Amino acid sequence: MKAKTIIILLILVIAAGIFSTNWKKLADDSAPISTLSFEEVDRRVRSRYTKSEAERYSHELKGTRVRWTGVVKDIDEMGMVYIAVAGVKPNVKFHIKQDRMSVQERGQEVMFVGTIEKVYIVETFPPMPNTHVLLNHAMIE
Repeated sequence: MKAKTIIILLILVIAAGIFSTNWKKLADDSAPISTLSFEEVDRRVRSRYTKSEAERYSHELKGTRVRWTGVVKDIDEMGMVYIAVAGVKPNVKFHIKQDRMSVQERGQEVMFVGTIEKVYIVETFPPMPNTHVLLNHAMIE
């Protein structure tokens, strides 16, 4: 009897986990799209140029759904797409499904929608902060 109860509870926990994961994805995909531009994110990150302030701002933006346009700079074998939204170097990245990888080409301008997971700073030489954004649940339109 005890083993049966444990198995039932385990099944319920797994089912709840699957449901909540799928519900979150559905919620992310149907969330309203913000008017926030990459340029605004970049301006705010540069004006708060300390690691802790940038991390705080990143936390504020997490979950914000955006629609931006940029140029595909690279796609790796794992499906990570690197896009230059501002400037010539990639500053936004996200995964796309394997079946869509062959459709995208380097140099192609694309519009995409995604949910901000993280905003962070990459230092270049000479020292200059560059704003980068990682998106989840992204798709190229």
